[in-house]
Amino acid sequence: MSIVDWAALVLLWSVTLLRLSSARRSHRHRPLWGAFFWLAISRVFSAEPVVAWLDATTRMEWATLCRHLSGLTAATCLLAYVEVIGRGSRISRTYWAWPPAVIVMTALTVMFAVRGGRIYWVDGAYAPGLTSTAGRVYLTVFDLWLMYCLGVAAWMSAGYVRLAAPLLRLGLVLSTIGMLAGVLNRGHVMVVNLINLLWAHARAQEWALFHRATFLLCVVGMTAGT
Repeated sequence: MSIVDWAALVLLWSVTLLRLSSARRSHRHRPLWGAFFWLAISRVFSAEPVVAWLDATTRMEWATLCRHLSGLTAATCLLAYVEVIGRGSRISRTYWAWPPAVIVMTALTVMFAVRGGRIYWVDGAYAPGLTSTAGRVYLTVFDLWLMYCLGVAAWMSAGYVRLAAPLLRLGLVLSTIGMLAGVLNRGHVMVVNLINLLWAHARAQEWALFHRATFLLCVVGMTAGT
């Protein structure tokens, strides 16, 4: 694990624990707490020792599936939170975000099950190696919903900036920057993935520095802004 991975893991779990009391007191803060909690869980399943142990023990990609499902849950919770703060005293309508989220997560789980517990691994493999075509389709579905949640949340958050008090305005700006960084992070991954999906011999690769920088900006922006 890199320094960025460790920093994100420690920061997310710290924020999750610190915000637990406010989530208990107010239903308005529960979606935000859920976003941090599930994002922290997803980082646990990103840790190399955890991934290696689960891969070797189960001979299936459970770590990847758990990481993705918890990440999508976090993104949907974040979208729900932004909708809650935008409605003020009016009744929230966050329920609209969950049916499509459940459909996407069910589709990913079905793809995982149909391939015998594989996502990226090619058929017959029991360890990481070449990425399968089915795995790239899976990743495209995952990234589309994740980018949708972050993009819509960023758009809604930016729309509240001019109406907010100065301190809240700063928080909304930081949160919006963090969400947009998340969109760039996953958009970059999706572009690389689609290039390799459409052109089998392209061998496009992610920019590691860009990936880590945008991920860290996403986490820091959202934690500082909320």
